[in-house]
Parts: sequence; structure tokens; C-alpha cells
Amino acid sequence: MIRIAIVFKLFHKDKAGFTLVELIVAITVLSFVLLSLLKAYADVSIHSVAPEYRNTQAMLATELMEDIRSRRFDENAIRDASGNWSTALDIEDGEVAGSSSTFDDVDDFNDFTENLAAPFAGFTRSVTVNYVNGDDLNTAVIIPDPVPDDWTPDFKHVTITLSHSAVEDLQMDTIITNARSDT
Repeated sequence: MIRIAIVFKLFHKDKAGFTLVELIVAITVLSFVLLSLLKAYADVSIHSVAPEYRNTQAMLATELMEDIRSRRFDENAIRDASGNWSTALDIEDGEVAGSSSTFDDVDDFNDFTENLAAPFAGFTRSVTVNYVNGDDLNTAVIIPDPVPDDWTPDFKHVTITLSHSAVEDLQMDTIITNARSDT
């Protein structure tokens, strides 16, 4: 500010008011100051939105995970005559792909994708479900063809991925089991 005053003093010699040159210099300097402040404010406001998106992602992933956890472990209430749970991790007759309200068990959500509407427009959530063994809950087991008797594990690994273009994906995992202590 002192420099601006010096510049004004150089151009302003015992005259009343400002010259046109003084006004142009003042406007130019103020423009640079205001543009710098606006840019700094815009950078801060863009970065401050990310935590809100992250909170929304976590809330939407948790809501879907609770919906999945409220369903039965498997289409079969008990293992079938071969000693297996369902050998296909997908929807069954009477269920509609993309409509989770028709799903009745955990694996119906496998490959489920949902683009959310307002007020959550721009958010997408997707689900994968895999069988896993109790000794390695992070590695999906491949369902063999044909499926041997008494093969399917008592654990399903559920992964929800929530996406939005403004932030990186959020992933939520859980293990759902039908293992009972008396078996």
C-alpha cells in the first residue's frame, strides 16, 4: 500500500483530484489484488467440498451394506442334498436385476450397480459378492464346474464401491457367514 501511495504522489502534484493515469494504475493494481483473492478463495472452496462427498459416500455405502446384511445368507434355507449352498452367485427366478427390493439373499447383490438420483445424483454404487474360505477371507474362491458335494464355504465376502467424479472411490468390505457354532 505504501508503494501505491508513492506512485500516486509521483503523479499527483498539488492538484485537487486524481489524473486519468492515476486512476488507471489504481484500478489495475486493485484488479490484480481482487483476482488473486478470488482465485485463492475458489481453490479453498473446491477442496472443502471433498469431505462432504466423502461423508456422503460413507453414508450411502453403509446404508446399502445394512440392506445387504438384513437379507438371508443364501437362497437355500439350509444346504441342499449335495451339502452345498447356492452354486451361482446371482439373482433367481422372481427377482429383477437392478431392483434390490426384489432380492431375498446376499448373493443376489452380486454385480448390482445403481446410479443414484437426486439428492445424490452423480453417485454410483456397485456390489460384488464372492464365496471365501474361513482361512483366507480376502481371496475369492472360484466355483468349480461341476460343483463337488459339500463344497460351498460358509462365508461370503461383500464389497461395495461408491463412486463420484469429484473424489476417489470409497470401498467397504464385510464378511457375512452362516457358520454356526454347533456344526
